[in-house]
Amino acid sequence: MNNIKLKVYGYFIIGLALVTWLSLIFITEGKLIITSKALLQIPNVISINVFIWFVFIKWLWKLKIFRGWLVPFPNLSGKWKGQVIPKNINPTAGKQYDPIDVDVIIRQTFLSMHVRILSEEMESNSYATSFKLDAEANEKRLCYTYLSKPKANIRDRSPIHDGTAFLTIKGEKENKLEGEYWTSRASTGEIYLQRKK
Repeated sequence: MNNIKLKVYGYFIIGLALVTWLSLIFITEGKLIITSKALLQIPNVISINVFIWFVFIKWLWKLKIFRGWLVPFPNLSGKWKGQVIPKNINPTAGKQYDPIDVDVIIRQTFLSMHVRILSEEMESNSYATSFKLDAEANEKRLCYTYLSKPKANIRDRSPIHDGTAFLTIKGEKENKLEGEYWTSRASTGEIYLQRKK
């Protein structure tokens, strides 16, 4: 994941360590006096902060209180449903391919994201993801590159291929993804997804 505000995180990490250290001094000494004994609390400070960061990276980053100032990207975790609309011409039918219904599972943590798309004929899995956030234009986009594996019985007309999707995050609750894709087999199209309730 990118778009992490390093300066903000630096201040936050230092501030959290300082608050933890001063709290431990007060709890053990009964007052805030920094002595040589207070330095012995540093290993405890490190342990507590590692635990806090583990909990934050795993779960707490999703809380709205951290959005914007500490967590700049949206939480897209969950199940989505929608359509992929190919723009290429089907050589057999002599017309554009029909829209394809898809189910999408997005697994996201503070540090990583995985996008999985399933249809009747194929499964695709992302291997690189990124957010493009433009605060001035009020735009949020998800970009990911994936490997698509059609089922074995249709690979003569639909081979395994790589692709990239560039989706705009829409809706007040960030519950819509819309955009386009293009693949290594020279196919293109559009993707429309809605978060499941």
